[in-house]
Amino acid sequence: MATPEQDRATVLSTAYQATIKSIQGNTSLSGEGKRIAIAKQYVATKDQLTALSEQQTTKSRKRQADLERNLFGLRANAPTVDTVSYRDALDRVSNLDWQDGSAPRDLDRMYTNAQLSADTILTKAILSQAFAARLEPLVERYIADNPAAEADVVELWTAQASTTNLVDNWAFVIYKPSELGALDDTTIRALAEG
Repeated sequence: MATPEQDRATVLSTAYQATIKSIQGNTSLSGEGKRIAIAKQYVATKDQLTALSEQQTTKSRKRQADLERNLFGLRANAPTVDTVSYRDALDRVSNLDWQDGSAPRDLDRMYTNAQLSADTILTKAILSQAFAARLEPLVERYIADNPAAEADVVELWTAQASTTNLVDNWAFVIYKPSELGALDDTTIRALAEG
């Protein structure tokens, strides 16, 4: 599903391509005139696409931080005892031995005990580590035990998996017409600003 920024980028890219074709077909412009007009359009569109990409990144990071705070963190006004307990729980799950391969099993066992004792603070710390280690079976257990959190868990899981997904950013890539092909962006900007 495309974001509003990706939708806007698609509209900009379509308009850009139409404008480039129009400039290329304009017989009243010399070769250099076409190159300058194309450079201006390229720079303007690239700047808009960069701004949209940055907006999307900022919104995505904020949403991801909100989800992490909701799923893994404490309330802002949590009592001091909860804060101390949470720090202890984070230490316990982060000190598991990941070198010998036993950590996923140990984390699963800790999760079972946390559920039996209704220890929501330890559960949050365990879930945080399960996300960090991409332990899907443990995350699925959490969803089964906490169906109300499913939408947030799935959204965060997907967001963390796609942070390096180039497809998400493809809408913000601009093609460089052949008239500008050998020039770098700094040179194109200088040509556009003439």
